[in-house]
Amino acid sequence: MISKVQSYFLDYPSESKLWVFMAERPLMAAELDVVKVYLNNFIPQWQAHGDALKAGFELIDNQFIVITVDETPAAASGCSIDSMTRIIKEIENKLGIRFTDRMLISYVEDGQLNTVKLSEFKQRVKNGEISKNATVYNNSVSNLSDFWDHWKQPIIESWAASLLP
Repeated sequence: MISKVQSYFLDYPSESKLWVFMAERPLMAAELDVVKVYLNNFIPQWQAHGDALKAGFELIDNQFIVITVDETPAAASGCSIDSMTRIIKEIENKLGIRFTDRMLISYVEDGQLNTVKLSEFKQRVKNGEISKNATVYNNSVSNLSDFWDHWKQPIIESWAASLLP
């Protein structure tokens, strides 16, 4: 079942910084457990210039790591963002699964989550193989408000609408 986005991070302000990391395929239970261990160890000690970050994470639809930071108490810095990226890379290396390939796109059609190369997605949309009723994931969202409102979009309201036949 595909998750309802508005139910995540309810105790964070809407302007909280946010990152989405998409796995190249759905994760199995044991792989999800590995991700949880890494992030449960990382998030509580995550700091920016010595200040603790108020951060959280969610594993969504068995394929997405979503990390958010309430920047009210302390803002994420370049170094702290680098440390988050390093932990994601460690997870990639441990599992042998990519989470940082921005040339992949996920969409839902007929209740099924699909992940394909961007070029393949564009071609499928142009050819009418992906319906106008599909939902597209916008992993470029960068704050919680955009995540709630625009992470999952009907294709006809997304950047891909121009590709529809």
